[in-house]
Amino acid sequence: MHLDLISNMPADTVQSFSCSSPNNFIESFLKENALSYHQQNLAKTHTVQNDSGHFIGFFTLFSDYIPIPKSKLKKEDWTVQSIIGKQMYPAIRIHAIGIDHAFQGNNHGKWLMYIALDICREISESVGVVFVSVESFTNTIDFYKKCGFTYLNRMSRDLHNMVLKIDDLKDNTTL
Repeated sequence: MHLDLISNMPADTVQSFSCSSPNNFIESFLKENALSYHQQNLAKTHTVQNDSGHFIGFFTLFSDYIPIPKSKLKKEDWTVQSIIGKQMYPAIRIHAIGIDHAFQGNNHGKWLMYIALDICREISESVGVVFVSVESFTNTIDFYKKCGFTYLNRMSRDLHNMVLKIDDLKDNTTL
């Protein structure tokens, strides 16, 4: 497997990517926004190809902050002080993660998540970060829970906030 940045991917390879998500968000983001966000340093999209050069999937990371109510902190036994105020905590957002149709199944999504979380863990060694956050579609909540994320709240009909405490990554070397 080969990890790279979207800026090094041929445009036709990116355009050939196909996966399903509500409102086709994941595929559309990759094809229409990922490179521009990457070039503007708004977010960084990482791509994965297999040894034969086939584009398997991608994930996009950016810095963020996440509001977490005191009641949730207490329930999860998370002891952390808010430095931003109003219960806002520094986070790394996994903005998008997708596996091409041809490679779905066989734990490719879990493997891609492991790579993304490993990068988040490395970043946390140099930058103040407390959580990894995701906005999960309803149909992917179970996937994120299996990867260690905790459900926070519903944002809209189909989107949900979920977080994983960075310290939990440091304690668990595998998903």
